[in-house]
Amino acid sequence: MGKRTSMAALSIISLMAGVTLGWWLHAVEKEKSDGLIAVVRSAEVAGLCANALGAVEDGRASTLRGLLENRLNSAVNEAAARISRASSPGFPVPNLIEGLEHAQQYAMSKGMRDVAAKCGRVLEFLARDRVRA
Repeated sequence: MGKRTSMAALSIISLMAGVTLGWWLHAVEKEKSDGLIAVVRSAEVAGLCANALGAVEDGRASTLRGLLENRLNSAVNEAAARISRASSPGFPVPNLIEGLEHAQQYAMSKGMRDVAAKCGRVLEFLARDRVRA
């Protein structure tokens, strides 16, 4: 094998090794990032539940209502903001659709028009994969 052929083969092998290493490092970082997001969201839900349960035990219904309405508003805003960057679930999600339908009904009953409208947009997004009976 000539010197040029050896150099070309070595260059190709180095390129392939670099691409493989880069892809692997990217996958590891994405997994860590996804894990962090899951931990933060779970901690947020745990805190919300603890605060809500404390308000229930103390008989503070208005505090509980405010806490849950704020979290509902925040969750719907977050979901609606991410629709354009999200891929379709690819499978039906009836439990999420039913929960959002309840959220939309609640928002409408309390005059929270913006929240109800955003629920509608998220429902349209999630219903793309709904199985028709």
